[in-house]
Amino acid sequence: MRRKRKLSAKWQLCGYMLLFCAILIILLWVFQVVYLNEFYKYIKRVEAKKVYEQLAELIEAEDPDLETKISDIAGEHNYSVMLTNENLSYLYLSDHNPVSSLLYMPTEMFRQLLEKARMHNGEYSYTVIGNDSEMGGDDSSGIGGDSLDPGGKKDSEKKFRQNEGLERGESIIFTKIINPEEYGSPVLLVNITVTPITSTVETIKIQLLVITGVLLVLGIIFAVFISNMVARPLIRMNEAAKRLAKGDFSPNFRAEHYREFDELSDTLNFAASELGKTEQYQHEIVANVSHDLRTPLTMITGYAEVMRDIPGENTPENVQVIIDEANRLTTLVNDVLDLSKLQGGVEELKLIRYNLTESIRQVFDRYNKLREQEGYVITFEAEQDVYVVADEYKIYQVVYNLINNAINYTGADKLVQVRQILKGDVVRIEIIDSGEGIPKTELDNVWERYYKVDKNHKRSVQGTGLGLSIVKNILILHRAQYGVESEIGKGSTFWFELQIDYRGEDV
Repeated sequence: MRRKRKLSAKWQLCGYMLLFCAILIILLWVFQVVYLNEFYKYIKRVEAKKVYEQLAELIEAEDPDLETKISDIAGEHNYSVMLTNENLSYLYLSDHNPVSSLLYMPTEMFRQLLEKARMHNGEYSYTVIGNDSEMGGDDSSGIGGDSLDPGGKKDSEKKFRQNEGLERGESIIFTKIINPEEYGSPVLLVNITVTPITSTVETIKIQLLVITGVLLVLGIIFAVFISNMVARPLIRMNEAAKRLAKGDFSPNFRAEHYREFDELSDTLNFAASELGKTEQYQHEIVANVSHDLRTPLTMITGYAEVMRDIPGENTPENVQVIIDEANRLTTLVNDVLDLSKLQGGVEELKLIRYNLTESIRQVFDRYNKLREQEGYVITFEAEQDVYVVADEYKIYQVVYNLINNAINYTGADKLVQVRQILKGDVVRIEIIDSGEGIPKTELDNVWERYYKVDKNHKRSVQGTGLGLSIVKNILILHRAQYGVESEIGKGSTFWFELQIDYRGEDV
């Protein structure tokens, strides 16, 4: 089944930014047009409630400048404020609301508001919707009668007005009994107008239409620009990665502007470099393994043919050559298998407590013939026997391979030194040769398979070229510290460290 082609990161990012822009525009329309009227009413109610609670506190505190402060507050907010009592024996009015006024409120209406307030813990709000300027009826003289008529109007002209001139206006009358439990307590009336904002909404709609058009154009421009800026490094690295996948290890991954892309490009550059090295090592491994296999096979075949075709050549010496070359093949195959297991993570450690010092002495037994026949000087310095918990066979391999490597690369004096050094709870094993040394730039590479500092170097004792790589992987399995120190012209020192076990019993 054909895999569905996905959108590129560039267009996905562009789409997300346009979606974000569209959400912002929708929110603007919803809050500035659809719910603007409701928000306005809510805010006005909250504001009015704060005002009449402030006025109620002033009344309860019996502020000496009460009338002045009531007038100032009413004027600041364009409210109509009336202070009376339940007996209608006292009246104070501050009328700053041009379209709604408490003046000439019918007595019956006041008593109804008072009754509602008593039923609601002394507070009640009454909403008047639409033009209600003709209210008054038979009781048009209002709460205070003629005493509230500062302009000397006739009784026929005395009307209780609400939302005068505003057919769709809305006004709210807040009623608060200062002390609901006391009869004759002061009563505070606050009258506010919620002005219709239809024309405001229409104005905002026109503005939003213009803003929507501008935002859409700018959103598209910025979305394309920003998505290009962000996606360009990804596209460039993707193309380089495709070339890398095809075996071209030369692409240079580089990024701009963004720290994460810089870090990714550095990682990919390192990966490309390592893959290039691996490719090179692979060719070298094939060449070296082919050479190491061909030489003993040629020797075995040649000596076997001589022993078959020429009478009298079936000598013990010729048979020994065949056996030696077969052993060399076996060693090579075993090393390849060991390294494969170690690097594949399938090799398990068999940890025991054993005498490391004695184990190193046993390694020396394998080099008796080399010392006698070819004049090698191999020494071992140890102040005392040391016990460790490790895989005895694999540490034996480590020591053997390091000594073998030192023999292969030691100088003309054929001297190899092995030292056991105690450092607190750690034992350090050093294998020292007197060879030409290793450049500092090459020290990290000596642990690689078939790596040679000097490609033309001929080993005095043949090896498989896998010894140091096996050493490294075994020591990594043991979580042991290891390394190499070298100076040109003065030889090299390979070392590793293990924890000393001071217990007397086996684990």
